[in-house]
Amino acid sequence: MTVTRREAFSVSALAGVGIAAARALPATAATGKTTAAGGLTSPHASTLSTNERRPQEDLPVSVRPASTPFSVTNESLPFDFSGEMQVKEGVFPADMTGHLFLVGAAPRGRKNASIFTGDARITRIDFSPTRASLTTRRLRTPCSFVDDILSERGRNGFLAFQNYGFARMSFAFGTRYFGNTAPVPLPGGGLLLGYDGCTPMVIDPLTLDVDTYMGRLGTDWKTGWPRVDALAMLFPELPEFFRGLNIDAGQLLKFAPFPLITTTAHPAVDMQSGEVFVPNFNADDTRIVRWSRSGLKSVRLIDQETRMPALIKFSCHQVCLSRNHVVLADCAFVTEQRQMMIDSSYIENQPDYVDLHIVRRDAVESASDGGDVPSIRVRITAAEAVHFLMDYEEKDGLLSFTIPHTAGSDASERILPSDRIAKETSRVASAYPFPQGRIGDGPLSYMQGYFTSSVCGGFVGRYVVDPHAGKIVEERRSSPEDAKLLWTLPFVTFAHSEKTTGPSVRHLFFNQTGFAREALPQRVYDAYEKRARLPDAEIPASLVRFDTHLMRVTDAYLFAPGEQAGSPTFVPRAGHGDNSGDLDGYIVALVFTDGGTSGKANDSFWIFDAADLKKGPICKLVHAAFNTVYTMHSAWAPDLKPLPADAPRVSAEEHFGLDNQRYDWIPPIILPVREILEEAYARFNEFRSRSV
Repeated sequence: MTVTRREAFSVSALAGVGIAAARALPATAATGKTTAAGGLTSPHASTLSTNERRPQEDLPVSVRPASTPFSVTNESLPFDFSGEMQVKEGVFPADMTGHLFLVGAAPRGRKNASIFTGDARITRIDFSPTRASLTTRRLRTPCSFVDDILSERGRNGFLAFQNYGFARMSFAFGTRYFGNTAPVPLPGGGLLLGYDGCTPMVIDPLTLDVDTYMGRLGTDWKTGWPRVDALAMLFPELPEFFRGLNIDAGQLLKFAPFPLITTTAHPAVDMQSGEVFVPNFNADDTRIVRWSRSGLKSVRLIDQETRMPALIKFSCHQVCLSRNHVVLADCAFVTEQRQMMIDSSYIENQPDYVDLHIVRRDAVESASDGGDVPSIRVRITAAEAVHFLMDYEEKDGLLSFTIPHTAGSDASERILPSDRIAKETSRVASAYPFPQGRIGDGPLSYMQGYFTSSVCGGFVGRYVVDPHAGKIVEERRSSPEDAKLLWTLPFVTFAHSEKTTGPSVRHLFFNQTGFAREALPQRVYDAYEKRARLPDAEIPASLVRFDTHLMRVTDAYLFAPGEQAGSPTFVPRAGHGDNSGDLDGYIVALVFTDGGTSGKANDSFWIFDAADLKKGPICKLVHAAFNTVYTMHSAWAPDLKPLPADAPRVSAEEHFGLDNQRYDWIPPIILPVREILEEAYARFNEFRSRSV
C-alpha cells in the first residue's frame, strides 16, 4: 500500500504495524508519496495502546532537511523573561497546581560546544485553576561574570573561557560552574541544582537566583578528575609497554579561582530527613559529602573486597537513596580528556555495564568528618546506563533498582561539524534524502552539538540486590519487542510524594528520542558497530508509560516529524494524596517543533492525561516569544518556599575562598586575575541585591 507523508505517521495507516511506533518512510521523488515498510510489532500488540493520530502539518522536506526539529539547538530569549501562557489547543485543566521547573544549557557560542554546555537556563511554570504563567532566566554566578568581562575585554585563547565539549574552561580561571542539569526541590524549601562538573548550589525558587553554595572548596571538596595516562592521551596508538605516565588532569586547574570538582548531576535528597548526599571523586579516591541542617560531612569510601579506596572510573551521574543505604552508580558517561583537549573526534567506547557502590547510611552517620566507611560494589552486566532509580523502602533487607538501559548509546558524544552521517543508515527508510557531505557544510549544520542516536534498542531492567552478600538475587527485563519504543531514554518522571524519596511506584514515564539518521555520525557507528542493530525505518520520538510490574510499555504517544520532547514531568491533580495512585495527574513536556530558524517560536508545553497518553495532549500552552534551549531534567514542587532562614548558608566568596586564592600564579602583566575577579564579584553582588 502507499500512504502520504501525512498519513505515514498514523498508526492505522500502516497495515500490520501492531503497536507501530510510526515512522517516516522513504519519499518518492515523482509523487511525494511514501511506501509503507515493515512495522514494529509486539506479542502484546492487542493490549498496548498508542495514539492513532494525524500530525500537525509539517514543513516541506525542502525546508526541513531531516526529522529533528531546528528548535532543539537554538534559543531566542533574553537573560530574563516572563509572561502569561496562552492556550493554543485544547482546554487547560482547572485542577493543575504547583510549579514546574525545567533546566537546560544556554551556550556561549556553538564552537566546540555540546547541547549540554552553557549557562543554566531555568524556566518555571506556575499553575493556577485559570492560567499558567512563565518565568525564565539565565543563572548568574561569579564565574559567569568573569566570562562576561573576558569577552568584553576581547580576551581569547587558552586564558579565556572556551568550550571544550562538555565543559567550558579557562587555564587562568578554571572551569565554569553551570548547575544546568537537574533541579531537585528540597523538602524544607529551596531548589537544588546539580551538574557533573561542579558543586551543587541551592537557588531561591521564586527569584531563581543562587541562595547558597555547599561548603568551602578548600576544606570540604577535593579537586580533580579520574586519572588519565598522559602518554596515552597524547598518543592513543602507543604500545602498552610505553604507557603508565598517569596524571590527574584536573589538578592542572587546582589553583585556579574556579577549580574542577567532579560530582554528580543528580544529588540524592531524603525527602523525610532533608539530607543531601553528593559524591566527590578524583583519581585517588571517592567521597560522599552529606549536607544537612547540622552542616557538611565528608567520608571516604573503602572497597570492602579490595580494602583499597573505592574509585569511580567513568562518571557518577546519579546517586540514589533507600532508607538505610546510599548508592553511587559508576555509569556510562565517559568524558574523554583527549577529545576535550586534543582531538574532538576521538572516541572511547562506553562501558557496557554499571557498577553500583553501596554504602550504609548509619556508617556515614557514625564516621567522623574525613573518616572512612566501607562500600560494596555490585556490577550490573546487562548493559550500560546513565540513570537509575531506587525504591526507598527496603524489603527483607534487599534493595530494588529500576534501570533504563541505554544500550549502544554514547551520551557523551556530540555531533561535530566535521562529522558525516553513517553510510549504514542509508538503508534506514526515511522521508528525507540521505545527507551528503559534512554536517557543518550543509543544511544539517543546526545539528552541531546535539547528542547522537543509539545504534540499537534500549530496555528497562529491574534488579533486586542483597547488599550484605553484594550480589543480584533477582533480575527482570523488558521485552525485546518493546526495544523500538525504548530506543533512547534520556529522561524519566513518576508520581512524586513529598514524603517519599524513591520511586516505589508502578508506572514510569519516559520521553524517547527515537532514531534519526542525521543523529548518527560515522565515527560513532564505527565505534559501536559490533552492537549495531539499526531499525528498518526511522523511529519517531515518543512519550511512553512503562509498567514496572508487567515490565512492558503499556501506553504511548508518538510524535510527528519535526517534534521532539524534552524532559517529562508528573504534575499531580489538586487534592492528590498518598492513596490517589501514580496515574492521578498530568504529564507535562516541553515540545520543540519547527519554526526556530524563521524566528517563529514554536516551543510549547503539552499537557497529557497520565492515565491516557494515547489520546494525545489535552492542552498545548504557548507564548509568542518563547523559544528556549533543549531542556534536560525537570521537577515539580507544590510551592515556592525558599530555603529556611536557619539553614546553613555559604556565600560565593566563602565557597570559592576569595580571600585565600592565589591571584599571582599568572603574572598580572599577562592577565590581571585579581582585578577581573574583584570586578566579577562586585557585579555578582550588585546583581543579587537588585533581584532580592
